[in-house]
Amino acid sequence: MTFVESMIVLLIVGVFTGSLFYAYRQSMNAYQATSWRQERTRQVELFWNILRKSLEEATNTLSRYGAGPDWTVKSDPRPVQWRQARSPANTVVLSWMTDHLTATGDLDYRLSYQLKIIDRRLCMSASAVSGTAPAGFQPMSDRTMVDDIDVFDIKSTLIKVREGNEFREYFDDGTGSPSDLVIGSVAELFVVLAPPPGSSIPAGRLPLNGKFRLAIATQRLP
Repeated sequence: MTFVESMIVLLIVGVFTGSLFYAYRQSMNAYQATSWRQERTRQVELFWNILRKSLEEATNTLSRYGAGPDWTVKSDPRPVQWRQARSPANTVVLSWMTDHLTATGDLDYRLSYQLKIIDRRLCMSASAVSGTAPAGFQPMSDRTMVDDIDVFDIKSTLIKVREGNEFREYFDDGTGSPSDLVIGSVAELFVVLAPPPGSSIPAGRLPLNGKFRLAIATQRLP
């Protein structure tokens, strides 16, 4: 075999080996990206299920009003509070409470919930601030629910009732009457996930959202 033939063979082997390595690397990148998307989607879907039950049970401040057998339940406004956080920061982005009264109108228990973004993680806290928590309630302290948060945002719309001849329920887009009764709200949460900076996972963004109907109002915080 001549020197030229040897060089040609080495060149062919090099090209073939390089092609195999490139195909292997592309395959591993695709596998990592798919695994990352599947795991984060699973995290978010599980989080939606946990959040839905607790958030849709949020209440105003409930208390007994009146004495004797004719007592009623007094409801003082205590809206779900939320804050926009387009850039992740160590801040509370959503908080709410749930009251439950006994058969005699006394406060049985009060639960408190918070969502917080901590270092690209969406964390949830839950605690009983009054009374004894119900069976099955799981207290949490900044428990990580979703990793790799790149953007977190909330859109909220009040549900009001227009009285008079047009008595009906409507979504207030900002043009509704301030005097109309608020009977609830709709909150839509948006999350965009992205692999950690500097990771070997190919760059990509995974947008997801969940919509919740609440029995009380919402309030945006600065």
